[in-house]
Amino acid sequence: MKLIISEEGYRLEMGYEIGFGPPSFKTLTNIIQAFISEDLTVLHPYAERDRERLTMKNELKDQLLDSFHCDVLFDEAEVQANHIKNIIFSHYSKERNLADSAEQKNKLLIEFRNSKLEDIDLSLKDKIKDYLYRTNIRLSIDDCNIDTQEFIKKRIKFYNQEWLLDYEKPVDLKGIYWIEVVSTEDILTWFEINDWWFKCAIVNQDEVVRNYQYFLDYTEEHGTVFDGMVLKIREKKKGLFLRSVLPNLQKILKVDIEISYN
Repeated sequence: MKLIISEEGYRLEMGYEIGFGPPSFKTLTNIIQAFISEDLTVLHPYAERDRERLTMKNELKDQLLDSFHCDVLFDEAEVQANHIKNIIFSHYSKERNLADSAEQKNKLLIEFRNSKLEDIDLSLKDKIKDYLYRTNIRLSIDDCNIDTQEFIKKRIKFYNQEWLLDYEKPVDLKGIYWIEVVSTEDILTWFEINDWWFKCAIVNQDEVVRNYQYFLDYTEEHGTVFDGMVLKIREKKKGLFLRSVLPNLQKILKVDIEISYN
């Protein structure tokens, strides 16, 4: 692994050495907790977006349709597949004089997935895309299931429009809930709810988000120079990360970290 130090902060290039997805959750939790001392807490952002103004709305719909068509979209207990079977059946039932049966609907789904997307009726694709978009794109807490809503609402610390990321604030942003998630159990639950590409602010207990001690952004990059996971770190007090956190990270990651300056 390589740590690059610049005026903007730190960039820890991790590649895929700790894995990705659920197998990496425990290590990622330990990484976050390495930044915490007694007087600090962790706030994770949960963005509330305007569904009608969502940036790349059509692109998201296309991606969801393609994933469902290829049968790679996560669909626990086939809830979405069963609903889409009904959409396909309703679309073709009168035209083909089809019997309303589970067997017939299964055949229609198989036919749908075996057909090229460009050959499928446009109006049918639009109906499926609208359903997948409503179901999979969570833009507010109320879009989540009841258990997730309760988990988030119990831990809300602030609601504001503090945009702390290093790219432009989205035009569809309505506001950000800052969720206090500190314990191992809660962080693991947060990864399951939200995303393992996490962002969080490490702040003093009585401070607002913008006065963070550290801001972490864990994401994936693909390029000619570097390919893999990277942890971007900004700090309030220059050099504090190197003195207080880096030694703990080296123990957690169990690797030698090469340091360079940019």
